Amino acid sequence: MKKKSKVLEDASLLRQEAEEQLKLRKDEQSWVSTTETDKLRLIHELEVKQIELESQNEELVIAKEKAEPLTEVEVNQIKLKMQNNELLAAKEKAEFLEKKSKYMTKN
Repeated sequence: MKKKSKVLEDASLLRQEAEEQLKLRKDEQSWVSTTETDKLRLIHELEVKQIELESQNEELVIAKEKAEPLTEVEVNQIKLKMQNNELLAAKEKAEFLEKKSKYMTKN
């Protein structure tokens, strides 16, 4: 239920932001006749909806970029780091065994 109210809040905020942006884009047109006023209301609604969709699209593009799989270069970098870590661990183990062997031969 919380997710639904969050979605409604987000939609409401998106609508408010779109309305504000539209107000910044246009001057008031109070001189228009009733039929023209109706047309302007429809145009207003369409422009608000367009701004809402543009904002949603921006959010989707950002989400898509975050969700895209790693590039081949990034995968190769990760593999190299893993191999380097394995080599370091093997080197440390070899050094330990060498010290242990020297210690055992002395005693």
